Amino acid sequence: MKNIDQWKPNRIEWNGSRFIPSMRVVYPGSLHIADLQIRAYEPLIRKFIQGDLLDCGCGSVPYYAIYKDQITSSTCIDWEETHGSNPFLDHVVDLNEPLPLAEDSFDSILITDVFAHVAEPHQLMKEFSRVLRPGGRLVLTSPFFYWISEPPHEYFRYTQFALQRFCDQNNLEVCELSAYGGRIDVFLDLINKKMTGKISNRIFLRLSKWYKQTGWYRKASERTRDKFPIGHCLVAKKKL
Repeated sequence: MKNIDQWKPNRIEWNGSRFIPSMRVVYPGSLHIADLQIRAYEPLIRKFIQGDLLDCGCGSVPYYAIYKDQITSSTCIDWEETHGSNPFLDHVVDLNEPLPLAEDSFDSILITDVFAHVAEPHQLMKEFSRVLRPGGRLVLTSPFFYWISEPPHEYFRYTQFALQRFCDQNNLEVCELSAYGGRIDVFLDLINKKMTGKISNRIFLRLSKWYKQTGWYRKASERTRDKFPIGHCLVAKKKL
């Protein structure tokens, strides 16, 4: 990771007790899903990200604060920026093409909410398997029931079965594959997308915070998670 001394918390921030979405950076209509993602991603990052890390599609490297104390090195790659340069990139890459990285180079790979924007996912998964060391872990997250966020570079929504198949075809053993969110979370996200004004967003956040503390919300979310997921989290290990 270049210019590590310039890095500052951005999309997520520590509030004294846990990581939360930054209201300064995250789009107001995405605060609900951003909070769900942090709660789903953080345990996986803490458990599986270690050693020499490839942060793929890293953007502003939002999860650095979570993994920085458990890695040996981090290599950051992403597309070419359209609105200025990214000071943290080690390599500017086209994720649809072979990666300019040696095989068996990394102990872990992190790719969050990028896979949907890759036009050649089979190629990228093949590359992940190539650059991972035997026994190395891939942590991949991808949305499912979610709006088109980056047109025209929005290509696929993946079921758990598609993610499993990618691994089966590329010498990767699935360690964990789970959904996050549920039907009620899809509904709340749709409401959140409409309540983005300063006052309406504040009302939404207060009411949704109260509602998410109820037992009914937790049961409804858990009961419908596999049928109506907002997204999926995959952890896979390169076979020895």
